[in-house]
Amino acid sequence: MSRQTNRRKRKRIFWYFAFALGCLCVFLSLQLQIRTMNEDHLQKDLLQAAEDYYRAQAENNWLRTQLAEINSDTFIERVARSKFGYCRYGEIIYEVSNLKDLLPDSNIQVYGEYLNAPSDEEVPQAQEQDSLS
Repeated sequence: MSRQTNRRKRKRIFWYFAFALGCLCVFLSLQLQIRTMNEDHLQKDLLQAAEDYYRAQAENNWLRTQLAEINSDTFIERVARSKFGYCRYGEIIYEVSNLKDLLPDSNIQVYGEYLNAPSDEEVPQAQEQDSLS
């Protein structure tokens, strides 16, 4: 009898060990899935942060160019001419009140403002041409 009880004890210990090992495997696989999900979430957060950073850098560069333009003499002169009607000594100012009627299809820029409002795609091209000259 002692041999059978000893054998039953070994069998029982084996099954307890097998059950504990199975539980450990399930626990580790769940931990692996949770880590993978966390890493995916962190990766998405990192990509979003990088995108925000590059967007902020682009805006910062744009603001720096605007600041440089605002501090230039040409910008000050353009604003003084367009908003306050200033002119240089010896210049003659011609005012054409019906210019839109005379040239309805043209895209004319007077003092930084377009007479015939172009589409959004045309405005940056015209600004690039201004900056080149």
